[in-house]
Amino acid sequence: MRGTVGFGGGVSLPMGDFGEGFKTGFVGQVTAGFAKEGSKFGARVNGTFQKFSVDLEGSDGSAQIMGAMADLVVSPGTSNTKPYLLGGVGFQNFKDGGTHFAWNAGGGVSLPLGARHAFFIEARYLSISGDGGSSTMVPITAGIRLGGR
Repeated sequence: MRGTVGFGGGVSLPMGDFGEGFKTGFVGQVTAGFAKEGSKFGARVNGTFQKFSVDLEGSDGSAQIMGAMADLVVSPGTSNTKPYLLGGVGFQNFKDGGTHFAWNAGGGVSLPLGARHAFFIEARYLSISGDGGSSTMVPITAGIRLGGR
């Protein structure tokens, strides 16, 4: 078994109805994962914080979302540069709006930084269920993964 810890940040693109009321936001992400040495399959958990500014004239509010997701990860590549796909479920909490079920799916690429670390960039489609429908966004993050590629 090999374990990893990752840290990243980037932009989050609001989509659909959610995108009509909010501007592009930012995202911070922390991950912890594991995979059997040599396996194409792994698992990880991520914690995220996202913030979006209101995109309505005369308004200056924001939406803040904290969440935790559990993902399965498939890395079909065997070269040093590793593409991967991920998907999973979890919960997201809107400040002032409660905690809701969420799912995500996406992919990324991991590039080696020495023998045991990597730079990554990834994008995920994130859908958060709510009382009046779902809020959707695409967080795009880049960062460093320690302990494995």
